[in-house]
Amino acid sequence: MNGKPGLFETTGGNASEAYLMLRGKGKAVPYAWVKSAQDTRKKKQAELGAKLKEKSLDAVPLLREWEKALERERFYYGLRALYDLEQNGETKL
Repeated sequence: MNGKPGLFETTGGNASEAYLMLRGKGKAVPYAWVKSAQDTRKKKQAELGAKLKEKSLDAVPLLREWEKALERERFYYGLRALYDLEQNGETKL
């Protein structure tokens, strides 16, 4: 990581703000970003599920990581949906 905050951090997870910022720069969000965010969340699920089943307190930090990954996934999903709406009047997502 290069130390610079990413789009999610810069906009505080606000998809509308990110959309307006990127659109102003003539940029878009590829579907691959949505898929990448989803894959990141899913990688965390197996370990989290096991800890939750154990009723382990070790699940708490994992739960927070998973929630943050879910927020990021929803952010990119919403952002991509806004681009689809702009281009097609509907979304494929």
